[in-house]
Amino acid sequence: MDAIPERDWLYLRRVQGQLLEALCARINGEASRIMANHYLKEHEKFLQLYAHVVTQNAVVADCFDD
Repeated sequence: MDAIPERDWLYLRRVQGQLLEALCARINGEASRIMANHYLKEHEKFLQLYAHVVTQNAVVADCFDD
């Protein structure tokens, strides 16, 4: 894979916090939808929420871990 040009890398570093906030807002929104689903039993909510957090944690790590 080719290296990222320095100016692009510097730009990504500047906006990293904003990008992380936007991603976390999307992830948290989905978690809220899981918790607000009145058709699911509490244990089903827990299982879905746990799976969501595990999956999305991997996404955050892929995007933001150096």
